[in-house]
Amino acid sequence: MERTAFALLRSLKGTTVTVIDDHGRFEVFTRASLDQLALEDEPVDQADLLRQRTLYAEDGVTPLTLDELAGSRALAGEVVEDMLVCVRAPDGSVRYQRVSAAPDVEDDGSGRIRGAVILVRDVTDEHVLALREADLRHRLIDVINHQFRTPLSSILGNIELLEDMEVDLPPAATTSLARVLAASRRLAELTREVSELVDLEAATHATYTDADLMHVLRPVLEAQQRGARDRDVDVTVDLPPRLTALVDRSLVARAVGALVENAITHAPAGSSVTVRHARDEDTLQIIVEDHGPGIPVTDRERLLAPFEVGSGVGGGVYGRGLGLALAATVASAHGGRIELGDHQPRGLRATMSLPRRPAPRRTPRR
Repeated sequence: MERTAFALLRSLKGTTVTVIDDHGRFEVFTRASLDQLALEDEPVDQADLLRQRTLYAEDGVTPLTLDELAGSRALAGEVVEDMLVCVRAPDGSVRYQRVSAAPDVEDDGSGRIRGAVILVRDVTDEHVLALREADLRHRLIDVINHQFRTPLSSILGNIELLEDMEVDLPPAATTSLARVLAASRRLAELTREVSELVDLEAATHATYTDADLMHVLRPVLEAQQRGARDRDVDVTVDLPPRLTALVDRSLVARAVGALVENAITHAPAGSSVTVRHARDEDTLQIIVEDHGPGIPVTDRERLLAPFEVGSGVGGGVYGRGLGLALAATVASAHGGRIELGDHQPRGLRATMSLPRRPAPRRTPRR
């Protein structure tokens, strides 16, 4: 049976299988694995592999340590799914591999891990395609922001200047000026909405990677902390040094950043915003709490949609804008959700719940 399984795995195009023992030594390492990793000599163990070839995280810059390799994590009892690894070959070419690994446990009931099985699938073409799609979206947003917004801002500025000058114009000209000003403001608002909708649509395309979220969350939260100081708001981060899950790291980082930014925006001066987490075997939660006006229960579901505005607790208009919608979209793309609740004695608690191992999703036909 094992021979049949290995023969099947080896027949899969672009997929290789390797096996390590409980000391990280390779028991099975094929010629195809050498080609995938651009190696000339078969490595003795995982440490030797890293001596021969530096492997990088999905950003292509951060080197992976021995403990971060999928095989090492499997030997520690973890099941790794679709970890994205970047391989830089000596000829300068770059390959992307998705690595899955699982511990091989003794079947005598002892629970002892005797090794690990590692599957590696080359995903360079699909990863490059995803990067190109992301680049096109960024270019579209850039065109909207600069090629449209810049002349619009100039038009609006000059029209408002004429309006403020209180020049005696014929009634017909005054009416025309008011209409041009209203149309320009509406066009500027439409431009903003199109830009944000493109950004929101991008949040539906989740690419799962088994990785440490803190690599991307840390710089986002540090930037939010710096910005919050200008508003006299303290952002307290209570997260562990390492937080692994099968998620789209960049999307989750943007969603958390949006939740924190919303909390800072509505937090009164001198108050604090807290970012913490909770997790179990199946679910990871990122929780953001503020001491702002909160959101009435009747408005919470609706404010998860883009461009919605609600009534703040205690009166006044309360608009969380696109931030909550972005976070809700990212959570939904992962099979999770956003929940809004009260933060006692005052404020909002926004909880993003994500499955640590999302169920496979079918891509809708377009």
